[in-house]
Amino acid sequence: MASETPLSYETFLELANSAGINAGPEAGPEADREHLQQLYAFLQPVLASLKSLEQIDVSQDEPDMSFIVPRN
Repeated sequence: MASETPLSYETFLELANSAGINAGPEAGPEADREHLQQLYAFLQPVLASLKSLEQIDVSQDEPDMSFIVPRN
């Protein structure tokens, strides 16, 4: 069975580009490409570990009032 990846490498590169990281085909040296591939490989298990958060039912919980804007 193929593993389900929550984020494709192409999408990862697009997000990196939108964050200001030059990750396109015109990106500099091969070392930069290697670093992006290592970062992507690191990110996969992190995203997979967050998958379990989807099972938490918070539909009956109210958010905490942790920030109250002062009024003049």
